[in-house]
Amino acid sequence: MERSIIAMLARTADGALLADEQGTVVLWNKAAERLLGFRADDVLGRPCHQVMRGETLAGRPYYGEAIS
Repeated sequence: MERSIIAMLARTADGALLADEQGTVVLWNKAAERLLGFRADDVLGRPCHQVMRGETLAGRPYYGEAIS
């Protein structure tokens, strides 16, 4: 089942990322490349918090670290 979910996420028209238990990005699909402007090669293997920005669980803005 895991392989079929990964295959579906890789092909979907929606931007999708998948992180492992440590928060490392292990899947970044073509739609995410298009929508967010980062190539998979630049994102895979990085911690999620370096890529995604938003709010902390406490509701405070979180900007993460810039991708260089």
